[in-house]
Amino acid sequence: MKISILLALPLLFFAGCDIFDTRHAEQPATSRSSFEFPASPEIVVQNLSNALLEKNSQDYIACLVDANYLSKAYSFVPSSGTGSVYPALASDWSVKSEEQYFKNIIVKLTDAEEITLTLSNEKYYPYGDSTVYTADYAIQLPQTSTFTDNYFKGSLNFTMMIDSRSEWVITRWTDIKSNTNLCWSDMKGLYY
Repeated sequence: MKISILLALPLLFFAGCDIFDTRHAEQPATSRSSFEFPASPEIVVQNLSNALLEKNSQDYIACLVDANYLSKAYSFVPSSGTGSVYPALASDWSVKSEEQYFKNIIVKLTDAEEITLTLSNEKYYPYGDSTVYTADYAIQLPQTSTFTDNYFKGSLNFTMMIDSRSEWVITRWTDIKSNTNLCWSDMKGLYY
């Protein structure tokens, strides 16, 4: 009798500790995404804006042309004068360069900090197989000691085309500086 009580005592101890229970699965660490299928130029612009707000580099890059689906190379035309300040902009700026500067910014941000893009005076000009989009923009990065500069303003022109997946993508991005403000070209050069 004493032996059976001694054998049962450890079993009672372990039964009360829940060590044999399965734990709940953790949610995977994924970034937020509200990316929509880019069936129109307007959706491309919305996807780009959301990618900035959500700090999602995959969605950001998905707005740009992919040579696997359209035989058109991506081109970025920096604002006047910024190519001499930031040589990387004037040389061979590519989709990979876009991804690198954007990742360099988002790694410096906390989950609560946001990149805000405000667009105004938006216009779409359809031309056969492409559309040109023009807008004025203002970009606000969080005001922290991480960023030497955090406000960028100017105008942009996107040339967008449909690729073989029937997705609209940006093939050419032209940036235009307004007044003495820093512009998107400056942001790309600073954080590349």
